[in-house]
Amino acid sequence: MRPLGLSESDWRNIMRIETDFEEFKTDLLTTAELFGETLSAPRILAYFEALADLPLDTVSAGLRLARRSLRFFPKPAEIRDLVLGSVEDRAREAWRRVLAALEHVGTYESVDFGDPVTHAAIEAMGGWHQAWAWERADGPEFLGFERDFVSLYRLYAQRGPSRIPPVALLGQHALHNRHLVAALRGEIPAEAVVMLDAGGYPAERRALPAGPDRLALEAPRAD
Repeated sequence: MRPLGLSESDWRNIMRIETDFEEFKTDLLTTAELFGETLSAPRILAYFEALADLPLDTVSAGLRLARRSLRFFPKPAEIRDLVLGSVEDRAREAWRRVLAALEHVGTYESVDFGDPVTHAAIEAMGGWHQAWAWERADGPEFLGFERDFVSLYRLYAQRGPSRIPPVALLGQHALHNRHLVAALRGEIPAEAVVMLDAGGYPAERRALPAGPDRLALEAPRAD
């Protein structure tokens, strides 16, 4: 029975999380049994929280691979690496997505890679609106951009970014509009964002809502 005051969608989310947890718990305990490992309730919960950003099917696939290929009970990071590849692999794949987006979308439009680590690395390198220089570079300069991106991606993937990454990376058009709005002291208009697929190609467009509240999405992380 849904508690009073709780919306139907929130109640469904809670029930889904509880169902996922029970399935995850069963799969994790099965894996622990195979390796002769004893798991406490807090440790099971810690594993669940550490892997909560991954779909349940992906985590289950990682545990199956662990049972087949590992000699010792895996840490959450090892389960992640089994299904997603190492941090180095993910960083280089993210760089390939960035290059594809530069070629097929460009920096005039705002984009969303669907990956906060990619967003954080791009922001640290000057922002999407300046990324046109990466595509035009060649030789040592291009390799330098790639090295910087991969290094930042690894750092943020392992430690988390120092600032909350924006939900979308603003392109040159959006930044130009914001500068005009700031000069006129007006409201930030609605802006179109290109959603990118797994290869870095445009998948669809969506709109960020108008108004000043979106600026909070780019505020520094609270300590």
